[in-house]
Order: sequence, then C-alpha cells, then structure tokens
Amino acid sequence: GMYGYILPGTGRHLLISASGGLAYTAVDNPWDSRKTIGIPMELRLSFRPIRYFGISTAAYVNINPINTYSGILLGIQIGKLY
Repeated sequence: GMYGYILPGTGRHLLISASGGLAYTAVDNPWDSRKTIGIPMELRLSFRPIRYFGISTAAYVNINPINTYSGILLGIQIGKLY
C-alpha cells in the first residue's frame, strides 16, 4: 500500500500530492520469473475547474532490485470531486 500527503493551501481547484510505500513486485516473462519488494512513489498534479470534471498528470516510479520502472500518467476525472 501507499501513504500520501496533499500539499496544503493549493485550493479547491488545484491539488498537488505525493505518496509512497512498499510494494510486492513480480517479474514474469518467458525466460524469468522472480518476486521482490519495491518502493513505489508517485507525484500527482490535478486541476479541477468544475465540480464534476478534472484533469491530472502523475509521475511514478517503483524502485526495486530486479527491475526498476517509471512512467507518466495522464487522466480525466469525472464525478463528484469536491
């Protein structure tokens, strides 16, 4: 699981958060199958111009001894956001 922190004072329409924790990671491909513990981290920026719609982007990384990986996410948020 991950534990996070939301930057205070960013307002109702802008949300900046960071989270991290421990992860169980499995590498499974035709020539190898291993399991390990990783440290996932995420930094997220969300913009919610109206109550029922928002957009977000996040950068993530999972640091582990077998296969560290990272990426960027883009998202659309729909529903009751605040």
